[in-house]
Amino acid sequence: MSTPTIQPGFSSLIIGPREGRTQAPLNVVGEEVLVKAGGTDTKDRFAFFHATAPPMSGPPLHLHTREDELFYVLEGELVFQIADKRTLAKVGTTVYASRESVHTYQNFTEHSARLLIMVTPAGVDRLFEEMSAGAHGMSMPDPVLLESLFTKYGVRMMGPPLS
Repeated sequence: MSTPTIQPGFSSLIIGPREGRTQAPLNVVGEEVLVKAGGTDTKDRFAFFHATAPPMSGPPLHLHTREDELFYVLEGELVFQIADKRTLAKVGTTVYASRESVHTYQNFTEHSARLLIMVTPAGVDRLFEEMSAGAHGMSMPDPVLLESLFTKYGVRMMGPPLS
């Protein structure tokens, strides 16, 4: 991974296609996540991610108490659930989940999906880094660690991943 080009004062940032703001891609619930812009880059205004969701992957049903979240499907298709409504999101679909809304997504296909994710304000980038470090190569970190991280970052687990 090459070093991203950063302009003086972090007022702008240019990151190449396979580059991220961490030493290596993060493992977040079994998905490869590149932090394209984190809170340290944006004065905590937002964080921006590129995620690859392998078949049958997706986060547990949850809500954020601090962040709004926006998803854009680049490749493949995902089933999103917001509150009690499920939607099939194909390439080019944008999904918005405001803070306090219960949401998740799942890749039910046999092929990986790719998506962009933006949260505002930032903070989830730090959660993802700690989750990845705590996963030790597994798709999910220890449930006790996961619960403590969710509490620390204002995320509430509301149920299992979609099935």
